[in-house]
Amino acid sequence: MTNIKNTNLVRFDDKLVYHGSYQLSAKAIKTLCYIAAKYVDPKNMVDLPRPIFVSLNELSIALSDGRAGFRSNSLYETIESLCEELVTAKIRFKSDVKVEGKDLHGYVSWCADAVPEKRDGVPGINFTFGIYMSQFLINLSRYVALYRPELNRLNSGYSIRLFQILKGIYNKKQKYRKVFREVYAVDQLRYLMAVEDKYKDFRFFNRDILKSAVREINQNTSIFIIDLIKIRRAGRKTTHLEFVFTENKKGQAEVPQFDPKQFVDFVPKEKDLKTLTYAEYKAYELLLDFHIKPGIAFKQILPEIGGSEVAGFEDYFITAALDHFRATARNQQNPSVAAATFVKWWVKLRVFDTTSEVWTKIHERVIQSKKSLQKSNPQAFDNRLHAREMTHEEFKIWWEENSMVQ
Repeated sequence: MTNIKNTNLVRFDDKLVYHGSYQLSAKAIKTLCYIAAKYVDPKNMVDLPRPIFVSLNELSIALSDGRAGFRSNSLYETIESLCEELVTAKIRFKSDVKVEGKDLHGYVSWCADAVPEKRDGVPGINFTFGIYMSQFLINLSRYVALYRPELNRLNSGYSIRLFQILKGIYNKKQKYRKVFREVYAVDQLRYLMAVEDKYKDFRFFNRDILKSAVREINQNTSIFIIDLIKIRRAGRKTTHLEFVFTENKKGQAEVPQFDPKQFVDFVPKEKDLKTLTYAEYKAYELLLDFHIKPGIAFKQILPEIGGSEVAGFEDYFITAALDHFRATARNQQNPSVAAATFVKWWVKLRVFDTTSEVWTKIHERVIQSKKSLQKSNPQAFDNRLHAREMTHEEFKIWWEENSMVQ
């Protein structure tokens, strides 16, 4: 009998949570958690059953957060992609085996096989886990326990990854304190989330991963991150982060993190605007042209433009977002109403957040626009790449100097 238990509690070994380097989509993690919660007994099993049959109906349930209005993409496309991901994705971890004085890394597949099958006329997937994966799921002495429905309310794999870490710390220390403080090196966080090569610049790592993850965790889980303190131990560079968090009291997660009225009267000074890159400054001007208040544009919209592909092309993103708004919004009777509605979409409804389908469409448009620019005007494209690492004032000087040389 393969249906061992029916519970929403899932346990992962400490080594996997605190030391494993991996990156999985939210759907893949949710599927794994469902299988582990229902079919794996960490206390009494000496080995994982092989294979584990999960019906397609179960997989659909595994991906749902249980809330009204839950929507998913095509079940076929979802299962195709997550099965491929679970078989191909790896967990990377450091070993104590050294070569030339350096630690060798080990690699473990999440899933050895994911094979479609019908059992008694019921379609499903046979998932097979290898022997090395067993060490993370059974015979556990130190582990992190997670409540699956809570985890399922998170829509980003990065949010789930950070939540796993903080929840584990909370579980271990909740008897001794109410407010928790944990310091992580930025490089260690990049390693745990397997984004060392993709997010070398802290600004983008903070903007595209950390801010979004903190917001999602605060809004949807039993953890509330009070503060994320940047620590500089090497000059002006942020080297470490201190997470200050506590239990998320009832209703606290529903409080909006941003108040649209908070920055209505704020007007950025010249020194503030000088910190913007070329593309950010152009995006700022686009927002002002749309009658959005300077403070809201500077403080609430520009910092929330997400996606590594968007860096250096923030104005492209804002252009696409405004085009989408103009084509779909009803409240556009006059410029002031349109601007207020757009801000509501951005700040409160999170229409342009990295977890939304609208963001995905806009992101794809930005990528296509970048490719078109690279093909039609390679020099302008290269200039953009240079500009994303400079303020718009620095870029202006750089461009003038290079124009004279040419």
